Amino acid sequence: MSQHAKHCGWTIDAAPIMHGKLYRAAALIELAPTEDEDGGQRFVFNDLGDFETREQAHERAIAWVKLWIDENFGHP
Repeated sequence: MSQHAKHCGWTIDAAPIMHGKLYRAAALIELAPTEDEDGGQRFVFNDLGDFETREQAHERAIAWVKLWIDENFGHP
């Protein structure tokens, strides 16, 4: 399973973190700069819920970030 995904021009790097016996869903997201901008944007989300498996944490991070992008930057 790739930990990277793309959504609306954003790169999503889902990176579950071992927290005790559980995996905490976490992600780093980046939007590359355009020709009109000096820099892109980057956000880190590190507490998106705890899960029994790495796969569950990964899926949660990707799904949560996609919704966040849609709500905050609009879906094209």
